[in-house]
Amino acid sequence: MPFSGVNLPASEPDPYEMSIDDNLSYPQVPSKASAGIKEHMSRLAARLKQKGLPSTSYRGGQVIQVVIPCSLLFAPNEDKLMPGASKLLQPLVEVAGQEALYKIVLSVHADDTGDDVYANDLTERRAVAVDDFFNETLGDECCVIVPYGMGKADAITDNSSIANRARNRRLEVFIIPETALIEAAKN
Repeated sequence: MPFSGVNLPASEPDPYEMSIDDNLSYPQVPSKASAGIKEHMSRLAARLKQKGLPSTSYRGGQVIQVVIPCSLLFAPNEDKLMPGASKLLQPLVEVAGQEALYKIVLSVHADDTGDDVYANDLTERRAVAVDDFFNETLGDECCVIVPYGMGKADAITDNSSIANRARNRRLEVFIIPETALIEAAKN
């Protein structure tokens, strides 16, 4: 994975060395901050929905998940963002620009057509393309963004139809509260 150029405190684990599951579960929100984080993330989810990006909660309301079909971001078998993708991603750019508050995990998925090597490579390149878009748009003002190409892993439905395969080709964006936001929620 490419390094997004964020300097991390020595006491924090390196998110670029962590598995996706570890990134999705770290940092933990202590019980004292849980209600504040859930309220903050609920307000953020409502703002994203107003801007056309409905989300679901994850980790008991502490994390937001936005799912965007790859067909809205990429042409078939391509890893370059389509011209309209920047408008769709703009609400997430606003979130990513709050560098101390969030960590963003990008998870790109494919359907089951083609071989595993191709699917893994394509989803990896697509995840990097979205990561590059955030970093080019925000520069040093970007939060930690960790891209993962998931290949065919974690299908959300069977691949028995064109519509189902399209649902499986997706970008999942997880917005995770960082330590600074968690500390603020304790007060």
